[in-house]
Order: sequence, then C-alpha cells, then structure tokens
Amino acid sequence: MFPRILFIPSCGLLLLAYGCTASDYCEEAKHPLSDAELISKVVSSESSYPNCCRVHRGDDIEIEIYEKVSDADEQKRKYPEYAFYEQHLTVNACGKILESHGMHVKDKDRPCWARKEKVSKLTNEELVRAALAKAAKEMNLGESAQSIDQFMRDHPTCCRVQRLVKDETYPQWLNPAQVEVYYATQKGKANGAEDFFRILVAFNACADWSHMYGPSRIDKSLVPALVK
Repeated sequence: MFPRILFIPSCGLLLLAYGCTASDYCEEAKHPLSDAELISKVVSSESSYPNCCRVHRGDDIEIEIYEKVSDADEQKRKYPEYAFYEQHLTVNACGKILESHGMHVKDKDRPCWARKEKVSKLTNEELVRAALAKAAKEMNLGESAQSIDQFMRDHPTCCRVQRLVKDETYPQWLNPAQVEVYYATQKGKANGAEDFFRILVAFNACADWSHMYGPSRIDKSLVPALVK
C-alpha cells in the first residue's frame, strides 16, 4: 500500500509524515525544518543546546533562547546577577529572523527546561527529605536538617514516592514527582489514641518548586500497609 500524498499549494508534493503546513515548509530545504534545524540557524555552536532554546509553533514560529552573558557585557558588569540574556526571535520557515526582542535576566528567572531538569536525578530518599522540608511546619516538625533526618530515622516508611503521575486535583497536569507523607499525632488525646494525617507534595521537573495538598485527616485503614 502506497503512502498517502498531501497537496499543499506552497509545500509542493510531500508525504503526510512530514506534517507540513504552509507556514512550516521551507522552500530552500524542500521540507519543513525540525526544531533542531531551526535552532541551529540562529544559535552559535558555543551555546548550551539542547537546554538553551525552545521552538514555539503557532500562527508564527518563535524561538525562545537563554544564553550566558559575556563578562565583558556592560550590563553584566553593572548587574552581575543578570547573567543570562533572554531572547525571542520570530523566524520564517527557513530560520530567517523577522523580529527580535530580549532582555537580561537572572538565572532563577529562566524557565525550568532551560535550567536542566533535575528531579529525575534525585533519589527517592532525597525527594522524601525535600517533601518533609516543605511539610515540616504543617507537621509541627522542626525545619532543620537534623529534625528531618531524625524523623526519617524514627519513621523509615513514612512516605511513598511516585514519578510521572497525574495530579490529584488537576489530572490534566502530570507531576514529574510526588511524595505522599503519612504521620500520626496524639495532640489533645489524653488516652494515647492517634489521629492519622496525609500530606502530598508534588515537585516540578527542576525540583526547585513544589505544591502541597493537606494535611488531611484520614482513617488508619487508609494508611498504606507499608507506612503503618
């Protein structure tokens, strides 16, 4: 069976596999350029590709770039914390720059993808420690590293780590990593009975931002067997 052929006026004769549209097709190359090909047209080889740049395709093609600023840069000398330059280039299908604008930014202002994803490199133990640091105040747990380490020694099965899971509240989001923290408290219980609580901490891909759900009181029967 022969592949289907797609006819687009400015694209010529193309296989459907190219996913060609009038705005994507480069006449010079005789095919639509990939993201990597477009980036190579506008970024020097010294750049930190593949973490420097992203291509955004819509009505226009835009390349978003973050490059280190030279120490000789006048703005860098005045404001050394602004160590990167953020640039947005509108290009045609062959990578020719049509419009450009940019500004100096701090390292922390770059998006996660430009700062290299980190969460996949963290061990489960490191993620648990980070989750406990986030939840320490709600748990009435000391926020120092020593307090967290002591809690982990006293409760070695307190937590459950999951990676690449749907967010509980917004299932259209995919959490790169999340940690469920289970703990008990006897606060206000004269008879020694315990109340059980759950906190969920979800991390972004760089592990430098997280959001937390809880604490929520749960029945002891709902605490995973592993952490009881």
